[in-house]
Amino acid sequence: MNIEKISVKKKKLQFLLYKAKNIGVSAYKSYVHDRLRRKTIQNDMGASFTNLVREKDKIIKRAEIKGEDKLKDEIEWNLRFKNTYFGKFLPKIYDYSLTSGDVFYKMKYYAYPNLRKIIIEDLNTSYFMQKRWRFILKVLFKKLYINVNSMESQKDFFEKHHLEKYRKRIKEASVEAPYLSPIIKSDIMYINQVKKLGPDNIISEIVQNKEIMKALVPPKLYIAHGDLHCNNIICGVSISKLIFLDSRGKSPAGNLFFDPSYDIAKLYHDLHSNYSLIEKHLFEIIQTKVKGSWHIDFAFTDNDLVEKFTSHYFYVRSIIEDLYQTGEFENINYRADFTEAMLYLTMIPLHLRSSEEGLICLATGILRLNQWLKRYHLELYNNLISKY
Repeated sequence: MNIEKISVKKKKLQFLLYKAKNIGVSAYKSYVHDRLRRKTIQNDMGASFTNLVREKDKIIKRAEIKGEDKLKDEIEWNLRFKNTYFGKFLPKIYDYSLTSGDVFYKMKYYAYPNLRKIIIEDLNTSYFMQKRWRFILKVLFKKLYINVNSMESQKDFFEKHHLEKYRKRIKEASVEAPYLSPIIKSDIMYINQVKKLGPDNIISEIVQNKEIMKALVPPKLYIAHGDLHCNNIICGVSISKLIFLDSRGKSPAGNLFFDPSYDIAKLYHDLHSNYSLIEKHLFEIIQTKVKGSWHIDFAFTDNDLVEKFTSHYFYVRSIIEDLYQTGEFENINYRADFTEAMLYLTMIPLHLRSSEEGLICLATGILRLNQWLKRYHLELYNNLISKY
C-alpha cells in the first residue's frame, strides 16, 4: 500500500516537473527568444486590411485603402489616452499619419504573447492567470469606464447599437451566402438535435416587448475598447505588464461610446463560444434538412482547448459579477450575454472564407440567443417554443 502511494506521488511529481519544464520553455520562446529576433512579429495585432513591418524594437502598421477609416479611428482612440493613466496600457506611438493614402502609425514593439497563446500553451499557472484576469478587468473598470469617459444613454440605443447592425449584416450574409438565408428566416431549427427558435423570431419578440427593450439599455455609455478578445490583449511576465491592441475606436452608433457590456461580450465570445477554435477551424459541422426543418450539428475537435477556455470563462464571469453589477453597470451580464449572441449573428459576413465558418457563426449566434432568452425570460421562451 505504501509502495502504491509512493508511486502515485512520484507520478504526480514527474507530471508537475514536466509541466513546469514546458511552461519554462514556452515562456523563454515567448518572452526572450522573440525579443532577440529583429523582424518576427509575434501576434497579428489586428492585421486585417493593414500591413505590418517590424524594424527592431518598432512596428509600422500601415492601412490598405479599405482599412484607412478603421486605422484612423484606432490611432485617434490611442492618442486620446496618451497623457492618462490608462494610456500606459496602450502601445507607445512614435509617429503617425492620418492623411488619406498614407495612413499609418509607428509604435513600440512588445515581445509579449497574447492571451490566446498564454491560454493555449499554459504559459501561466491557473493561480497566476486568475490574478492576471482580475488585474485586466480592474484596469478597465477603474481607468477606462469612468465618468470623464461617459455620456448618458440614448433613447435609440437598441436601434443604433444592435438592430441596425443586425439587419445590415444579416442582409449582407443572405446575399453573400444564400445557403444561409433559409436558416436565418426559419421560425425554428434544430442545433445538435435540440429545437431552437430562429433569430428573426426572437428579435421581433424583443422589439415588441417594452420591458426587455428597457432592460437592454444601459444607464450610461462609456468609451470602450470595442474589440476586446484574447488576441488583442498582450501580457508581459508580470501582471502589470499589459497592452491593449487594435481598438475598434467607434461604436456601432458611429461614436466613441459603448455599453461596457460590449467589451465583456467580446471576451465571452472568445472564452465561452470558442472564437479562437472557430478561427483555427478546429470544428466539424454539417447542415441537413429533415421533414422541412433545418438541422445543424457541430462539435469542436479539441476538447482540451474547449475545457481551457471554458475554465477561464467561468472565472472571468465571476469577476464581472463581483466588480460590475452595481450602479451604472447594473445587469451587465444580462446585456453581455445578449451581445455575445448578436456578435456571432452580425459577424457572419466577415467569416465566409468557407461555408462551414459562416454556418458555425450562425449556429453559435442562434444557440446563444436561445440560451439568453431561456435564462432570463423563461416564460416568454416557453410560450414561443410551444407554438412549434
